[in-house]
Amino acid sequence: MADLWVIDSSAWIFALRPRPFEPIRQRVDELLAEGRVLLTGMIEMEILTGTRTSKELAELRELLGGPTRIDTVETDWAAAAEMACGLRRAGYTVPSSDALIAHQARRLGAGIVHADRDFVALCGHYQIEQEDFSSAVAGRNARY
Repeated sequence: MADLWVIDSSAWIFALRPRPFEPIRQRVDELLAEGRVLLTGMIEMEILTGTRTSKELAELRELLGGPTRIDTVETDWAAAAEMACGLRRAGYTVPSSDALIAHQARRLGAGIVHADRDFVALCGHYQIEQEDFSSAVAGRNARY
């Protein structure tokens, strides 16, 4: 099992909303308490852009200040594009942002906690450990 985990915004959304999806909230809380969370700039941006008020933005910035931040390095861009192209050749199209997140997790040997079917394809194809909540949250509103 991976020692470090990237929590995708698809999981953060279900953990942070006023009535959270408890299995995801519990897993996020556990990983945060153990100091095993890595945060990418892309995920931080996705989460922060979903806030509605200055107060929400400030609270989320404080929460996101705890996990270890993954720096994007120059080689991440081309490697993520190669991952996305490889998946497209296999019949799957994924957002570039998800390919970047998956590549960064793979580069650091981390797993991905998510509720997004695109990561099922990415993680499966590129052998990235995953905790997939996408089926469990199917049909639930993902809005924060």
